[in-house]
Amino acid sequence: MGGAKFLAPIINEIDPNLYEMIIHPLSKIFIEKFFPDKKYELLNIGKNKIEDFWQMRMPAYSSVITTTSSKIIDQTNSVLIQVCRDNAIPSLGFLDHWKGFDRFFDNYNQPSYMPDWLGVIDQKTKSRLESKNLISSSIFIIGHPWLDFLKQKNKTKAISLEAKSILLVSQPDPLNKFASIFCEKDNQIQINEYLSLMETKGYNAFYRSHPKEVKSCYGHLPLDKADFLDVFDKYEIFVGYDSMMLVEAFMIGKKVFCLKSKKIKNASDYEIPFTYGNRLDEPFPNHPGEINLFENSILRGKELIEVFLRDI
Repeated sequence: MGGAKFLAPIINEIDPNLYEMIIHPLSKIFIEKFFPDKKYELLNIGKNKIEDFWQMRMPAYSSVITTTSSKIIDQTNSVLIQVCRDNAIPSLGFLDHWKGFDRFFDNYNQPSYMPDWLGVIDQKTKSRLESKNLISSSIFIIGHPWLDFLKQKNKTKAISLEAKSILLVSQPDPLNKFASIFCEKDNQIQINEYLSLMETKGYNAFYRSHPKEVKSCYGHLPLDKADFLDVFDKYEIFVGYDSMMLVEAFMIGKKVFCLKSKKIKNASDYEIPFTYGNRLDEPFPNHPGEINLFENSILRGKELIEVFLRDI
């Protein structure tokens, strides 16, 4: 899902006659709302193994542009890239976060899931990947197109007065069998104390689950089902760990708080390299105002795709 949002603003700038879209079911709702008029094929492997499915489909294409995602639980993206490598089909992938570098390596620590070309957010990410002996000449810095899109959209949006509302933004903890980070005991203590305090101030709390989490631990809270843009109109305060939604909320001026539990500090291999939220016991952080940290990311992503299609 995160990868789909990262790539979507770039796709919007590409000639639709140049590509066909195959969409993972997890991204179906987002794609239909972001691209209401675009045709796409919904991924349906039927009774096939995912590798057999891609082996049957990929020979029809001269190149592949894809998101990348964790190989844990769902290997759709990983196997797609591996099949492209095995069949000498050029691939361009995008890394939509500052973490999760293990997604490129198989069980033998070989970069079987690394696309031929890779678009990343910044120099820090590129340097980290280079330190893992991935080919530096195939890694290109483009910024973050989705954050660029949100910032541009927010400039033209009328100011809204949110209800007193808090959103718990969940994500799975790979160190705890992909249960929600909110299942960790220290986090629950922090969250419960904070919600009790804010309830006395008239705030209501809601829970936004992650598609890959297997346990929530906050089933008693109303479940948020807002779409990828409406969610920022509904809530004033966003609470989580290092979800990209927290960065999105911060970039458009929302109040963001981040859990700092020592027990989950290793849940991500790298931290986001700038401040986008404070601890629950700290004052609200300042937001970036008119600064767009990722300005022109959409343009750079479009140019990378054009060069890839021209040079392969």
